[in-house]
Amino acid sequence: MEKYIKFVLKYPKFILLFFFILTVFMGSGLLKLKMDNSIEAFMPQEDSEYLYYNKVREQFGDNGRFYIMSVSGENLFDYKMLTLFDNIVSDIEAYESYDFEKDGARRDILNEFLLMDQVAYNDLITTIGGDKCFLRLVERKYHGLFGEKEIISKRAFRKLKKSVLKSLALMKNEVVADFISPYTAKGITGENDMLESYDLIGKDDSGKRVIPRTKDEIMLFKQRLFSNPAFADGIYHINAETNKIESFGLVVKFNNVIDRDPYAREIKEIADLYLSKGVNIISHGAPVVNLCFNLYMMRDMTVFLPFVMLAVIIVFYFNFRTIRGVILPLLCLICADLWVLGLMGHLGYKLTSLGIAIPTLMMAIGSSYAIHILNQYYIDYNLLLTSGRRKGLASVMSHVSLTVLLAGFTTFVGFMTLMSSAIIGTREWGVFSAIGVLFTVIISISIIPAMLYLLPQKSISEKVSKTDYTKVRFVDKLISFFSRLSVDHYKMVVFIAVCVLIFSIVGLFKLRVETQFLKYFQEDDPIRVNAKVIDSNFGGHWGFNILIDSGEIDGIKQPEFLEHVEKIRLWLVNTKDLHIGRTDGFSDFIKTMNMAMNNDDPAFYKIPDSFYDINDYLEIFSGDDNNSDGRIDDFESFVDYDFKVTNIIARLHDNIESSVGTGEIKRVLSKVDQYVKNILPEKYSYKITGYPQIYVKFSDYLVQGQIQSLLLCLVVVGIIMILLFENFKVGCLALIPMSVSVCFTLGVMGWVDIPLDIVTSVIASVTIGIGVDDTIHFLNTFRHYRGRGNNISDTIVKTLQVSGRAILYTSFSLVLGFSVLCLSTFTPVIMFGVLMSISMVATTLGALVVLPACIKSVGIELKPAKADSFIWRYISLAKAFGFKEEY
Repeated sequence: MEKYIKFVLKYPKFILLFFFILTVFMGSGLLKLKMDNSIEAFMPQEDSEYLYYNKVREQFGDNGRFYIMSVSGENLFDYKMLTLFDNIVSDIEAYESYDFEKDGARRDILNEFLLMDQVAYNDLITTIGGDKCFLRLVERKYHGLFGEKEIISKRAFRKLKKSVLKSLALMKNEVVADFISPYTAKGITGENDMLESYDLIGKDDSGKRVIPRTKDEIMLFKQRLFSNPAFADGIYHINAETNKIESFGLVVKFNNVIDRDPYAREIKEIADLYLSKGVNIISHGAPVVNLCFNLYMMRDMTVFLPFVMLAVIIVFYFNFRTIRGVILPLLCLICADLWVLGLMGHLGYKLTSLGIAIPTLMMAIGSSYAIHILNQYYIDYNLLLTSGRRKGLASVMSHVSLTVLLAGFTTFVGFMTLMSSAIIGTREWGVFSAIGVLFTVIISISIIPAMLYLLPQKSISEKVSKTDYTKVRFVDKLISFFSRLSVDHYKMVVFIAVCVLIFSIVGLFKLRVETQFLKYFQEDDPIRVNAKVIDSNFGGHWGFNILIDSGEIDGIKQPEFLEHVEKIRLWLVNTKDLHIGRTDGFSDFIKTMNMAMNNDDPAFYKIPDSFYDINDYLEIFSGDDNNSDGRIDDFESFVDYDFKVTNIIARLHDNIESSVGTGEIKRVLSKVDQYVKNILPEKYSYKITGYPQIYVKFSDYLVQGQIQSLLLCLVVVGIIMILLFENFKVGCLALIPMSVSVCFTLGVMGWVDIPLDIVTSVIASVTIGIGVDDTIHFLNTFRHYRGRGNNISDTIVKTLQVSGRAILYTSFSLVLGFSVLCLSTFTPVIMFGVLMSISMVATTLGALVVLPACIKSVGIELKPAKADSFIWRYISLAKAFGFKEEY
């Protein structure tokens, strides 16, 4: 393919049709795009601690990321309330054990109503009849889609059917590994010298729970709840003032499915249905937080991206003051976002909390390229009048194409350096950002020339002829001011830049690495409010594991071993600064068995003195082993197959003094590690793992990756600059505006105590990605005018006059666009908006003030490239595709 620009101008309609079809295809991938903020989307799969964490999850289940609910009502033990609670439990149990025998009948009912032109809600509910679980599923889906509407159309019912079938498909996966509640928990009785488990709520012959109705039945249910001390603040919570049960606790543990969002969403829908029926349900846990995080991010991206685009449109208009000067760049921005996000969807990649920045990043880079191209178009517009439309437009477009190509290539390489990061999400973000940069270059140099060729020239000619170019605008005054600073006061500029750099470096040493997901939400957000209730009533909303190895088979049955375990558990919950509100362990079962075998005397709720008693208890205990793995189902979270290793599950919670983020977790785990090491005899060993532990490890990777990728990016960009301009000084000077901008932004974060976390970690990369474009545009223009024999001062002034306008308008659009994000109610989006606005201002000042002042200070020489130079070969390659050197 030769002379690409001329090809575009020769076949503009074909180019636009091709790009339209390609955009439709790529954009269809948005329908496949999903959010994923799970730890699996970030952690290196080969990390030893992460591998051990997964091994523990396979053997003991995922005890750290659970869905926890507090259920209460005006009269918790009223028959109606107990029945509603039974419905909640049954609806969730459907995701643990699906009734496949009813599946065919359920589908037949849906297909039957699909034949009708209209569907009445009452008829649908009546037809479903006795299949109560399915009835409630249809009920919540119907009301969620259509509210209280009594009759819906055939088309609407088709939508309902699709939603119901999607839920049934999720049920069939049976992803709920364990479900703990007052209705599913089991007590232990020691009657007739036999240890047997029993349901706290009895069942009839069909297996249906018999809900307590009479006073005696309710009293028996309460007695069974109180019979086991381990149930307190686990499956029920007592109000300290009234000394009555205030709420029931439900804990849903999932198997090792990676994407839990669909299932968390289903459980949340169940909770919302019963909220409307007068049941007070408070939901929390890692699946809930991740779900809300994803929903909030998608909501804000959907709501605020149009406002960002509007802000950019305003800047485009004030820059070019023509309709095409607004529509064409906007069209390029939309296409770039559709291409890169659609590609992610087609390839099956998910959008993480890092990836959420990609649309804004493409907008930033795309607007820069579009502005530079259109700016050159208006500057050289007279060529169209003197040379003819096609020839003049080809000349105008090829003037700026090389600069855009150079900037795009350098930015591409810069983002690709993120491949060095150990974090999966960062690598993926870097790759797709790099691909997105290529997309923006291709789109900008294709769509804009083609559209400009097809659009009528008469109207724009009149517009240009009427424009008073002698009128000095605010932007021109600003550029003139920058020119005076850079040329006449360059020493002062360099001095101030050094002071700012020192200030920033001091701030860097104050920068904390801290990820606190809860603090991403506003103080009055339900996530924060619900966390306080769950933490207060049930000891915490997530947890970690302490695995203690006895060193021998059946070793955990030894009283001495279990006493050490109990001592550790007691210390964990009684040490206030550990944020541990509750622990669960195998010793709870042993203590309960001992009490049951001694007439339920609370004095015997302790570890037996004899190994033989413990062993006998376990042998005569008739618990279920539904998965046939050799362990009683109730024990699976706490013991291995050989009774050699036991698992203590510790729940973490926040308190008034401090929140549990990665820094606090690291301190807590370190203190726990030290205590367990000191108290355990040498014959025992231990290992601490769990979601919080991996959370901390991820934080460490984040810091290492940020420093490593940032340094690598700067080095690579510097090398490219040296090769492109064949001047070592230029390579070093090119890094100054980007380095100062990055340091300043991170330094500000340190001074105002904004932590470096998952979201803010991309700020530096985005800054470099945008900053390198401005730097290349400036240096390439500087090289051109310096090569014409102008002295350094005149070259700087002329360069600022030509490139400064485009760089300033690009900066204005970005700052205004990012500032819109500050209107969000979601803290990560606000922080991203604030910091990116600061970063854009710093990057622009670096390119238009600091860089020319440094050039003036060192007096670099940038001559036109020689025939055997790297840049000449680069230009030759570019010319093969129809590009020409700028100017």
